[in-house]
Amino acid sequence: MTYYERPHRFEPEEIGIAVAIARQIGFSLERVRAEEARLRAEEDLRESEERFRLMAEQAPVMIWISDANGRCEHLNTMLRVFWNVPEEGLADFDWTSTMHPDDAPHIGRAMMEAIAARKSVRVTGRYLNNHGEYRVLQTDARPNFSARGMFRGMIGVNVDITEREEADAQRELLLAELNHRVKNTLAVVQAIAHQTFKGNADAANRAAFEARLAALAGAHNLLTQANWESASLKQIAADAFIGMRGGERVVISGPEVRLRPKEALAVAMALHELCVNAVKYGALSTDAGRVLVEWKRQDGAQPRLRITWRETDGPPVMPPTRRGFGTHLIGRTLAADLDGTVDLDFRPEGLVCTIDAPLKRAETAAG
Repeated sequence: MTYYERPHRFEPEEIGIAVAIARQIGFSLERVRAEEARLRAEEDLRESEERFRLMAEQAPVMIWISDANGRCEHLNTMLRVFWNVPEEGLADFDWTSTMHPDDAPHIGRAMMEAIAARKSVRVTGRYLNNHGEYRVLQTDARPNFSARGMFRGMIGVNVDITEREEADAQRELLLAELNHRVKNTLAVVQAIAHQTFKGNADAANRAAFEARLAALAGAHNLLTQANWESASLKQIAADAFIGMRGGERVVISGPEVRLRPKEALAVAMALHELCVNAVKYGALSTDAGRVLVEWKRQDGAQPRLRITWRETDGPPVMPPTRRGFGTHLIGRTLAADLDGTVDLDFRPEGLVCTIDAPLKRAETAAG
Protein backbone atom coordinates (compact mmCIF):
# COMPACT_ATOMS: atom_id res chain seq x y z
CA MET A 1 0.00 0.00 0.00
CA THR A 2 2.87 2.39 0.85
CA TYR A 3 6.60 2.38 0.44
CA TYR A 4 9.56 4.53 1.41
CA GLU A 5 13.09 5.02 -0.04
CA ARG A 6 14.66 4.33 3.32
CA PRO A 7 13.65 2.20 6.33
CA HIS A 8 10.49 3.52 7.93
CA ARG A 9 8.74 2.69 11.15
CA PHE A 10 4.99 2.50 10.59
CA GLU A 11 2.81 3.97 13.22
CA PRO A 12 -0.29 2.08 14.38
CA GLU A 13 -2.52 4.59 12.57
CA GLU A 14 -0.75 3.91 9.26
CA ILE A 15 -1.03 0.14 9.73
CA GLY A 16 -4.74 0.46 10.55
CA ILE A 17 -5.40 2.47 7.40
CA ALA A 18 -3.49 -0.06 5.23
CA VAL A 19 -5.38 -3.01 6.75
CA ALA A 20 -8.73 -1.27 6.28
CA ILE A 21 -7.97 -0.53 2.63
CA ALA A 22 -6.76 -4.14 2.08
CA ARG A 23 -9.97 -5.50 3.57
CA GLN A 24 -12.12 -3.34 1.32
CA ILE A 25 -10.15 -4.51 -1.71
CA GLY A 26 -10.57 -8.13 -0.57
CA PHE A 27 -14.31 -7.67 -0.11
CA SER A 28 -14.55 -6.07 -3.55
CA LEU A 29 -12.66 -8.94 -5.15
CA GLU A 30 -14.96 -11.48 -3.48
CA ARG A 31 -18.02 -9.56 -4.67
CA VAL A 32 -16.65 -9.57 -8.19
CA ARG A 33 -15.95 -13.31 -8.02
CA ALA A 34 -19.43 -14.00 -6.56
CA GLU A 35 -21.07 -11.88 -9.24
CA GLU A 36 -19.14 -13.68 -11.97
CA ALA A 37 -20.17 -17.04 -10.45
CA ARG A 38 -23.80 -15.92 -10.29
CA LEU A 39 -23.73 -14.78 -13.91
CA ARG A 40 -22.18 -18.09 -14.97
CA ALA A 41 -24.83 -20.01 -13.02
CA GLU A 42 -27.61 -17.95 -14.59
CA GLU A 43 -26.14 -18.54 -18.01
CA ASP A 44 -25.90 -22.28 -17.36
CA LEU A 45 -29.50 -22.25 -16.12
CA ARG A 46 -30.67 -20.37 -19.21
CA GLU A 47 -28.83 -22.83 -21.43
CA SER A 48 -30.27 -25.77 -19.51
CA GLU A 49 -33.79 -24.32 -19.72
CA GLU A 50 -33.34 -23.67 -23.42
CA ARG A 51 -32.19 -27.25 -24.00
CA PHE A 52 -35.16 -28.55 -22.03
CA ARG A 53 -37.53 -26.24 -23.92
CA LEU A 54 -36.20 -27.42 -27.27
CA MET A 55 -36.37 -31.04 -26.17
CA ALA A 56 -39.95 -30.69 -24.91
CA GLU A 57 -40.96 -28.68 -27.96
CA GLN A 58 -39.67 -31.29 -30.42
CA ALA A 59 -40.45 -34.40 -28.35
CA PRO A 60 -42.39 -37.16 -30.21
CA VAL A 61 -45.09 -37.10 -27.52
CA MET A 62 -47.74 -34.53 -26.65
CA ILE A 63 -46.59 -32.40 -23.69
CA TRP A 64 -48.63 -29.71 -22.00
CA ILE A 65 -48.53 -27.40 -18.98
CA SER A 66 -51.62 -25.94 -17.28
CA ASP A 67 -52.15 -23.29 -14.65
CA ALA A 68 -53.71 -23.91 -11.24
CA ASN A 69 -57.19 -23.62 -12.78
CA GLY A 70 -56.59 -26.18 -15.52
CA ARG A 71 -56.15 -23.77 -18.44
CA CYS A 72 -53.34 -24.47 -20.93
CA GLU A 73 -50.21 -22.41 -20.54
CA HIS A 74 -48.08 -24.41 -22.97
CA LEU A 75 -48.54 -27.03 -25.68
CA ASN A 76 -45.55 -28.49 -27.45
CA THR A 77 -45.35 -28.73 -31.24
CA MET A 78 -46.88 -32.20 -31.51
CA LEU A 79 -49.90 -31.26 -29.38
CA ARG A 80 -50.42 -27.91 -31.15
CA VAL A 81 -50.45 -29.78 -34.46
CA PHE A 82 -52.86 -32.39 -33.06
CA TRP A 83 -55.34 -29.68 -32.05
CA ASN A 84 -54.35 -27.20 -34.80
CA VAL A 85 -53.64 -24.45 -32.26
CA PRO A 86 -51.29 -21.61 -33.32
CA GLU A 87 -48.72 -20.67 -30.70
CA GLU A 88 -50.03 -17.13 -30.50
CA GLY A 89 -53.60 -18.40 -30.08
CA LEU A 90 -52.95 -20.51 -27.00
CA ALA A 91 -54.55 -18.00 -24.62
CA ASP A 92 -57.94 -18.44 -26.33
CA PHE A 93 -57.76 -22.25 -26.65
CA ASP A 94 -60.08 -24.40 -24.50
CA TRP A 95 -58.93 -28.02 -24.54
CA THR A 96 -62.17 -29.22 -22.93
CA SER A 97 -64.04 -28.36 -26.14
CA THR A 98 -62.20 -31.17 -27.97
CA MET A 99 -63.39 -33.95 -25.65
CA HIS A 100 -65.93 -36.49 -26.85
CA PRO A 101 -69.29 -35.69 -25.18
CA ASP A 102 -69.51 -39.20 -23.72
CA ASP A 103 -66.00 -38.98 -22.21
CA ALA A 104 -66.07 -35.35 -21.06
CA PRO A 105 -67.67 -35.97 -17.63
CA HIS A 106 -65.17 -38.54 -16.38
CA ILE A 107 -62.14 -36.75 -17.91
CA GLY A 108 -63.13 -33.41 -16.43
CA ARG A 109 -63.91 -34.94 -13.05
CA ALA A 110 -60.59 -36.79 -12.90
CA MET A 111 -58.55 -33.72 -13.85
CA MET A 112 -60.37 -31.37 -11.48
CA GLU A 113 -60.01 -33.81 -8.59
CA ALA A 114 -56.28 -34.12 -9.31
CA ILE A 115 -55.86 -30.32 -9.37
CA ALA A 116 -57.85 -29.90 -6.17
CA ALA A 117 -55.88 -32.63 -4.37
CA ARG A 118 -52.52 -31.66 -5.92
CA LYS A 119 -51.94 -35.27 -6.99
CA SER A 120 -50.97 -37.27 -10.06
CA VAL A 121 -53.64 -38.64 -12.36
CA ARG A 122 -54.04 -40.99 -15.33
CA VAL A 123 -57.14 -40.74 -17.48
CA THR A 124 -58.12 -42.03 -20.93
CA GLY A 125 -60.61 -40.52 -23.33
CA ARG A 126 -61.41 -39.47 -26.89
CA TYR A 127 -60.39 -36.08 -28.29
CA LEU A 128 -61.11 -34.42 -31.63
CA ASN A 129 -57.96 -33.84 -33.70
CA ASN A 130 -57.24 -31.37 -36.50
CA HIS A 131 -58.68 -33.80 -39.09
CA GLY A 132 -62.04 -33.97 -37.38
CA GLU A 133 -61.41 -37.51 -36.06
CA TYR A 134 -61.70 -38.69 -32.51
CA ARG A 135 -58.50 -40.25 -31.19
CA VAL A 136 -58.05 -42.07 -27.88
CA LEU A 137 -55.45 -40.32 -25.72
CA GLN A 138 -54.01 -41.58 -22.46
CA THR A 139 -53.09 -38.64 -20.23
CA ASP A 140 -50.54 -38.88 -17.42
CA ALA A 141 -50.22 -35.69 -15.36
CA ARG A 142 -48.59 -34.65 -12.12
CA PRO A 143 -48.63 -31.45 -10.04
CA ASN A 144 -46.09 -28.69 -10.71
CA PHE A 145 -44.70 -26.88 -7.67
CA SER A 146 -42.38 -23.88 -7.44
CA ALA A 147 -39.12 -23.95 -5.48
CA ARG A 148 -41.05 -22.53 -2.51
CA GLY A 149 -43.72 -25.21 -2.73
CA MET A 150 -46.40 -23.09 -4.41
CA PHE A 151 -48.76 -25.05 -6.65
CA ARG A 152 -48.44 -23.77 -10.20
CA GLY A 153 -50.68 -26.24 -12.02
CA MET A 154 -50.15 -29.53 -13.83
CA ILE A 155 -47.61 -30.95 -16.26
CA GLY A 156 -48.83 -33.77 -18.46
CA VAL A 157 -48.16 -36.06 -21.39
CA ASN A 158 -50.76 -37.33 -23.86
CA VAL A 159 -50.12 -40.59 -25.72
CA ASP A 160 -52.26 -41.66 -28.68
CA ILE A 161 -53.37 -45.25 -27.95
CA THR A 162 -56.13 -45.45 -30.56
CA GLU A 163 -54.56 -48.35 -32.46
CA ARG A 164 -53.92 -50.24 -29.23
CA GLU A 165 -57.51 -49.77 -28.11
CA GLU A 166 -58.77 -50.95 -31.49
CA ALA A 167 -56.49 -53.99 -31.35
CA ASP A 168 -57.74 -54.82 -27.85
CA ALA A 169 -61.34 -54.48 -29.00
CA GLN A 170 -60.65 -56.74 -31.98
CA ARG A 171 -59.03 -59.30 -29.71
CA GLU A 172 -62.03 -59.19 -27.36
CA LEU A 173 -64.31 -59.74 -30.34
CA LEU A 174 -62.27 -62.69 -31.55
CA LEU A 175 -62.20 -64.23 -28.07
CA ALA A 176 -65.94 -63.79 -27.73
CA GLU A 177 -66.41 -65.45 -31.10
CA LEU A 178 -64.06 -68.27 -30.08
CA ASN A 179 -65.92 -68.77 -26.82
CA HIS A 180 -69.25 -68.79 -28.69
CA ARG A 181 -67.96 -71.39 -31.14
CA VAL A 182 -66.56 -73.56 -28.33
CA LYS A 183 -69.89 -73.43 -26.52
CA ASN A 184 -71.69 -74.36 -29.71
CA THR A 185 -69.32 -77.26 -30.26
CA LEU A 186 -69.84 -78.50 -26.72
CA ALA A 187 -73.60 -78.17 -27.18
CA VAL A 188 -73.40 -80.26 -30.36
CA VAL A 189 -71.28 -82.88 -28.57
CA GLN A 190 -73.83 -82.90 -25.75
CA ALA A 191 -76.71 -83.37 -28.21
CA ILE A 192 -74.85 -86.22 -29.93
CA ALA A 193 -74.21 -87.85 -26.57
CA HIS A 194 -77.86 -87.47 -25.62
CA GLN A 195 -78.94 -89.25 -28.80
CA THR A 196 -76.23 -91.87 -28.37
CA PHE A 197 -77.24 -92.67 -24.81
CA LYS A 198 -80.97 -92.46 -25.60
CA GLY A 199 -82.72 -95.60 -24.55
CA ASN A 200 -79.71 -96.78 -22.60
CA ALA A 201 -80.82 -98.19 -19.28
CA ASP A 202 -77.73 -96.80 -17.59
CA ALA A 203 -78.62 -93.11 -17.48
CA ALA A 204 -75.80 -92.52 -14.99
CA ASN A 205 -73.25 -92.74 -17.81
CA ARG A 206 -75.02 -90.00 -19.71
CA ALA A 207 -75.26 -87.81 -16.61
CA ALA A 208 -71.54 -88.28 -15.91
CA PHE A 209 -70.66 -87.40 -19.48
CA GLU A 210 -72.78 -84.23 -19.42
CA ALA A 211 -71.30 -83.21 -16.08
CA ARG A 212 -67.80 -83.53 -17.53
CA LEU A 213 -68.80 -81.38 -20.47
CA ALA A 214 -70.18 -78.77 -18.04
CA ALA A 215 -66.89 -78.78 -16.09
CA LEU A 216 -64.96 -78.32 -19.32
CA ALA A 217 -67.25 -75.45 -20.37
CA GLY A 218 -66.77 -73.78 -16.98
CA ALA A 219 -63.00 -73.88 -17.36
CA HIS A 220 -63.34 -72.41 -20.86
CA ASN A 221 -65.38 -69.54 -19.43
CA LEU A 222 -62.68 -68.73 -16.88
CA LEU A 223 -60.02 -68.70 -19.58
CA THR A 224 -62.13 -66.51 -21.85
CA GLN A 225 -62.53 -63.94 -19.07
CA ALA A 226 -58.73 -63.75 -18.88
CA ASN A 227 -58.22 -63.54 -22.67
CA TRP A 228 -57.10 -67.16 -22.74
CA GLU A 229 -53.86 -66.24 -21.00
CA SER A 230 -54.36 -67.91 -17.62
CA ALA A 231 -56.96 -68.88 -15.02
CA SER A 232 -57.00 -68.58 -11.25
CA LEU A 233 -56.48 -71.89 -9.44
CA LYS A 234 -58.62 -70.62 -6.56
CA GLN A 235 -61.52 -69.92 -8.92
CA ILE A 236 -61.11 -73.29 -10.65
CA ALA A 237 -61.27 -75.06 -7.29
CA ALA A 238 -64.32 -73.07 -6.17
CA ASP A 239 -66.18 -73.75 -9.42
CA ALA A 240 -65.60 -77.49 -9.09
CA PHE A 241 -68.04 -77.64 -6.16
CA ILE A 242 -70.81 -75.42 -7.57
CA GLY A 243 -74.09 -77.33 -7.37
CA MET A 244 -72.43 -80.31 -5.67
CA ARG A 245 -73.89 -81.83 -2.51
CA GLY A 246 -71.86 -81.05 0.61
CA GLY A 247 -70.06 -78.09 -0.96
CA GLU A 248 -70.39 -76.16 2.30
CA ARG A 249 -68.11 -78.73 3.96
CA VAL A 250 -65.25 -78.06 1.57
CA VAL A 251 -62.31 -75.86 2.59
CA ILE A 252 -60.19 -74.28 -0.15
CA SER A 253 -56.86 -72.78 0.83
CA GLY A 254 -53.80 -71.51 -1.01
CA PRO A 255 -52.04 -68.44 -2.47
CA GLU A 256 -53.06 -66.83 -5.74
CA VAL A 257 -51.68 -68.95 -8.60
CA ARG A 258 -52.59 -68.64 -12.25
CA LEU A 259 -52.40 -71.61 -14.60
CA ARG A 260 -51.89 -71.62 -18.34
CA PRO A 261 -54.84 -72.78 -20.48
CA LYS A 262 -53.68 -76.40 -20.88
CA GLU A 263 -52.93 -76.81 -17.17
CA ALA A 264 -56.13 -74.99 -16.16
CA LEU A 265 -58.33 -77.33 -18.19
CA ALA A 266 -56.52 -80.40 -16.86
CA VAL A 267 -56.82 -79.33 -13.21
CA ALA A 268 -60.50 -78.36 -13.66
CA MET A 269 -61.34 -81.79 -15.07
CA ALA A 270 -59.35 -83.58 -12.36
CA LEU A 271 -61.03 -81.65 -9.54
CA HIS A 272 -64.41 -82.40 -11.10
CA GLU A 273 -63.67 -86.15 -11.08
CA LEU A 274 -62.44 -86.02 -7.47
CA CYS A 275 -65.54 -84.09 -6.46
CA VAL A 276 -67.91 -86.53 -8.16
CA ASN A 277 -66.12 -89.44 -6.51
CA ALA A 278 -66.35 -87.75 -3.10
CA VAL A 279 -70.09 -87.20 -3.53
CA LYS A 280 -70.73 -90.79 -4.67
CA TYR A 281 -68.39 -92.81 -2.49
CA GLY A 282 -66.19 -90.56 -0.40
CA ALA A 283 -66.37 -87.91 2.29
CA LEU A 284 -69.24 -85.92 0.75
CA SER A 285 -71.48 -88.99 0.57
CA THR A 286 -72.19 -88.56 4.30
CA ASP A 287 -73.29 -85.58 6.37
CA ALA A 288 -70.12 -85.57 8.49
CA GLY A 289 -67.46 -85.86 5.80
CA ARG A 290 -65.20 -82.97 4.85
CA VAL A 291 -62.82 -82.14 2.01
CA LEU A 292 -59.73 -79.95 2.16
CA VAL A 293 -58.24 -78.63 -1.07
CA GLU A 294 -55.00 -76.75 -0.51
CA TRP A 295 -51.93 -75.86 -2.50
CA LYS A 296 -48.52 -74.41 -1.83
CA ARG A 297 -46.00 -72.76 -4.09
CA GLN A 298 -42.38 -73.77 -3.58
CA ASP A 299 -39.98 -71.10 -4.83
CA GLY A 300 -36.46 -71.83 -5.99
CA ALA A 301 -34.44 -72.32 -9.15
CA GLN A 302 -37.41 -74.27 -10.51
CA PRO A 303 -40.63 -73.14 -8.75
CA ARG A 304 -43.17 -75.90 -8.18
CA LEU A 305 -46.85 -76.18 -7.30
CA ARG A 306 -48.12 -78.82 -4.87
CA ILE A 307 -51.88 -79.41 -4.70
CA THR A 308 -53.38 -81.67 -2.03
CA TRP A 309 -56.92 -83.08 -1.96
CA ARG A 310 -57.71 -84.60 1.43
CA GLU A 311 -60.95 -86.28 2.54
CA THR A 312 -61.80 -86.91 6.20
CA ASP A 313 -64.66 -88.18 8.37
CA GLY A 314 -66.25 -90.09 5.52
CA PRO A 315 -66.95 -93.81 5.13
CA PRO A 316 -63.99 -96.25 5.23
CA VAL A 317 -62.09 -96.23 1.95
CA MET A 318 -61.04 -99.27 -0.02
CA PRO A 319 -58.68 -99.15 -3.03
CA PRO A 320 -60.67 -99.59 -6.29
CA THR A 321 -60.54 -102.98 -7.92
CA ARG A 322 -60.42 -101.43 -11.39
CA ARG A 323 -59.32 -98.12 -12.88
CA GLY A 324 -62.22 -96.11 -14.29
CA PHE A 325 -62.19 -93.05 -16.53
CA GLY A 326 -61.80 -90.65 -13.60
CA THR A 327 -58.87 -92.53 -12.12
CA HIS A 328 -57.21 -92.71 -15.53
CA LEU A 329 -57.77 -88.99 -16.14
CA ILE A 330 -56.29 -88.03 -12.78
CA GLY A 331 -53.43 -90.49 -12.69
CA ARG A 332 -52.16 -90.26 -16.26
CA THR A 333 -53.70 -87.43 -18.28
CA LEU A 334 -53.33 -84.84 -15.52
CA ALA A 335 -49.72 -85.80 -14.83
CA ALA A 336 -48.88 -85.57 -18.53
CA ASP A 337 -50.59 -82.20 -19.03
CA LEU A 338 -48.87 -80.72 -15.97
CA ASP A 339 -45.53 -82.38 -16.69
CA GLY A 340 -45.58 -83.52 -13.07
CA THR A 341 -46.63 -86.37 -10.81
CA VAL A 342 -49.98 -87.41 -9.33
CA ASP A 343 -50.34 -89.73 -6.35
CA LEU A 344 -53.70 -91.27 -5.36
CA ASP A 345 -53.52 -92.65 -1.82
CA PHE A 346 -56.67 -94.58 -0.87
CA ARG A 347 -56.23 -94.41 2.90
CA PRO A 348 -58.90 -96.04 5.09
CA GLU A 349 -59.69 -92.69 6.73
CA GLY A 350 -60.07 -90.89 3.40
CA LEU A 351 -58.66 -90.39 -0.08
CA VAL A 352 -55.58 -88.18 -0.42
CA CYS A 353 -54.56 -86.99 -3.89
CA THR A 354 -51.26 -85.14 -4.22
CA ILE A 355 -50.32 -83.27 -7.39
CA ASP A 356 -46.79 -81.95 -7.83
CA ALA A 357 -45.84 -79.99 -10.95
CA PRO A 358 -43.40 -77.27 -12.09
CA LEU A 359 -44.49 -73.66 -12.37
CA LYS A 360 -43.29 -71.44 -15.17
CA ARG A 361 -41.65 -68.14 -14.30
CA ALA A 362 -44.52 -66.16 -15.81
CA GLU A 363 -47.03 -68.12 -13.73
CA THR A 364 -45.04 -67.50 -10.58
CA ALA A 365 -44.94 -63.78 -11.27
CA ALA A 366 -48.64 -63.68 -12.02
CA GLY A 367 -49.37 -65.36 -8.70
